[in-house]
Amino acid sequence: MAYPRARRGAVALAASLVLLAGCSAGGGEPASVTTPYAQVTPSPVPSGEGPSAPSTGKPPHNDLKTGRATHSLKAGSVRVKVKYSLRNSVQNWSPGMVQPMTVSLTARSSKGVQAGRVTTQKIYLSRVSALTQVSDAAGHLGSPDTIVDRADVTPGFLVTSPTYYTQVFTLPVFPAKATRLTIDFRYEILLLQSTSAPRDFAKRTATDTLIISRP
Repeated sequence: MAYPRARRGAVALAASLVLLAGCSAGGGEPASVTTPYAQVTPSPVPSGEGPSAPSTGKPPHNDLKTGRATHSLKAGSVRVKVKYSLRNSVQNWSPGMVQPMTVSLTARSSKGVQAGRVTTQKIYLSRVSALTQVSDAAGHLGSPDTIVDRADVTPGFLVTSPTYYTQVFTLPVFPAKATRLTIDFRYEILLLQSTSAPRDFAKRTATDTLIISRP
């Protein structure tokens, strides 16, 4: 069963919608502010439905039961901290309504030595993708298009702590019988290896999964 395509969201600010990225908490390089873009990459819709999950009598797993969650990820020597927050609590979700979710990310790496002094390695976020899957009590319902946020600056958004990336994604519309949304995130990271021209970067990838269950 095919499922409606997902739509990108935007931060609400004074009745205007904008997308923010690379906001700085002070220090380091200037923050980068992105302009809105709606780059999405279609994902295949699996056929068939999975088997029904056995009832355990326990409440369904819900990473965003309180509306917020913080996850610590690791990609090689890079430690990534991601914060997720919903604008509307899951308990208030209604079928047919899109739901904004804010994703904020900052990263740290092992310190290096350059010219006899200790420095913090610069880390950039080049791409974020979110694959969503919707299901009900009987199994899989469908997979909306993958949401993709590509950096519009080279080599990417600076996310070396305390600088951070923040973006608002619009989650897919739930059909009336849907009870579970699984989101697989992929964060593509670049580490500055050499400051001499041409600059060299090492690529790392951090992955994360969110499960959102509706009562």
